[in-house]
Amino acid sequence: MPSAGNTALKAFRHAEPAPRQISIPEPAPLRLVDLPKDGRITILHLSDKTCKWPIGDPGHEDFCFCGHKPRDGSPYCEYHARAAYQPLQDRRQRRFG
Repeated sequence: MPSAGNTALKAFRHAEPAPRQISIPEPAPLRLVDLPKDGRITILHLSDKTCKWPIGDPGHEDFCFCGHKPRDGSPYCEYHARAAYQPLQDRRQRRFG
């Protein structure tokens, strides 16, 4: 006599365990780094809101960047932008010799 589909050879299905709900805490808000009073910062703190003028020898431990607020449209603060971008001198005004 045929059975109603229940046989010993039929694969036993294991119930899938329900995924555990893990409570993940909300991340703490990012704290902006306070710039030192003299403005000098390391490469890790450079952003579009800091002057990128290098100070010192990159091979030394005390190498840093200016870090002050940059001039609009420039990677440098007002002081360093003036040093970096010198106006062209009229060749007629130059004296040779």
